Amino acid sequence: MHGQLSACHVSRIAGSRPRAGSLHVKASCRAFRRPGLPAVPCRSVHEAATLCHHGGYENACQLISVLLPVPTELPAVRLDVVAALIRRGERFFVCQRPASKNLPLHWEFPGGKVEPGETHAQALARECREELAIEVEVGELEIQIHHEYPDRSIALSLYRTRITAGEPQRLEHAALAWVRIEEMASLPFCPADLVILEHLQKRYG
Repeated sequence: MHGQLSACHVSRIAGSRPRAGSLHVKASCRAFRRPGLPAVPCRSVHEAATLCHHGGYENACQLISVLLPVPTELPAVRLDVVAALIRRGERFFVCQRPASKNLPLHWEFPGGKVEPGETHAQALARECREELAIEVEVGELEIQIHHEYPDRSIALSLYRTRITAGEPQRLEHAALAWVRIEEMASLPFCPADLVILEHLQKRYG
């Protein structure tokens, strides 16, 4: 990991003097450099340690530990995701993500990833069965959006869905709720759902 530090910089805090036991060097990726701090490019940990030593800093190991390598750019994971728009009167069904998952405690519409070989309807029915213990009938596509997260790209398809058996149970989620359109704005939804909320506000609000 420390062998790829081509875009890292070592910055000495202006006006400070090195002391034993303290860290007077800041390291950051090029995109996060603070203005006003002189920086020296470091191509490796060895080069950073050498600079630290000759610059009078006594804690090269501390310096190395805070160097932030720029990760090699990898193709973003692309996910096909389906979600259910379940409506009862003026209220829509939403779920709060568990604290242990990505985007903890954010709200979303029920659903999940489409597995290889599944249709969207099959995937959505499976997710509702596994996570909510309900059977559903998947209807027309309401909206499809694309969203880029730092580590993945998703195509999210929201389908009008009707519960045909059972009542939603909290098997995996932190909370379940039936909310009106105007109440959704007060809930922290996942970033990918924000475009969907705007669409629902225009259509059903």
